Amino acid sequence: MLLGGLGGFLSPLIGVMRSQRPTSWGVLVLAPVGGALAAPGGLFLVRMLADPELNLLAQVFLHNSWGAPAQPISLAVALFFGFSGTLFSRLALAATGQLVPTAGRTARPGPPNRP
Repeated sequence: MLLGGLGGFLSPLIGVMRSQRPTSWGVLVLAPVGGALAAPGGLFLVRMLADPELNLLAQVFLHNSWGAPAQPISLAVALFFGFSGTLFSRLALAATGQLVPTAGRTARPGPPNRP
């Protein structure tokens, strides 16, 4: 969780340093919390995808994810998911935005064609 929090802190910090987008202090404070929560979830997801029944990831991930969190591969996965926590939350918000119809949104007719 510590590396996930570090990754969650680095993600908006790098965006601010590169001047891609301005951000508020709330994002800089809450991003490590989201990263710390995304890290164990990511390790569990990697373990699930490396299960021999699914066989989507290599066996190296099976032995170096959820069951052995102190291994270098597990630490790298936790840092990656912590860093990508904001990406996953943006994808989830975009997906839910597609599902919920917007109230009062109607099609406007275009301008009339003039000869």
